[in-house]
Amino acid sequence: GLGSGGPIPKTPVSYRLDFSRLSTDGFIDRTGYQYYDLAGAIRWDVSKKLVLTFSVDAMWDNMNAYWGTPLINGEVAPGTEEINYNVLDNDTGEDSQWLRLKAEWKATDDVKVRNFLYGYLADRNWKNVERYTYVPADDLIGRSSPVEILHDQSVVGDRLDVTFDHRPFDLENRF
Repeated sequence: GLGSGGPIPKTPVSYRLDFSRLSTDGFIDRTGYQYYDLAGAIRWDVSKKLVLTFSVDAMWDNMNAYWGTPLINGEVAPGTEEINYNVLDNDTGEDSQWLRLKAEWKATDDVKVRNFLYGYLADRNWKNVERYTYVPADDLIGRSSPVEILHDQSVVGDRLDVTFDHRPFDLENRF
């Protein structure tokens, strides 16, 4: 992973940018995994009372599923420990993005207003077979319980809150 952040000289703007990657071939046949993540943010101090922050997270991953080694006569047969019995075209992956815009306004010393505008997109897929059973009559491994799940999600939202700090009857109170 790599990351960088800090103020942009001679401006009221600061930033943060991070990238990470993970990759492995796996310890079982056909169980490779790849993961990428990019996250960034820009903060703009518009004034002493108003701050705007825009941030984004983008993530992608892909892997081949492994659901275990079937037992043969109650034991793991020699030579089967590193075999992936899942179907050849099994796939598990995600592609998602998360965007946010946050505004923080200090209206007075006692009143603060925050607004969060956000959007989220995600495409996910799971395609595999989840059950493997030894079939003695054929001396083969039977596969059952196929699964294919697809998600195509999007969410857009906004949240606004106002905080009042005051001292009724000389007692601290936040509303």
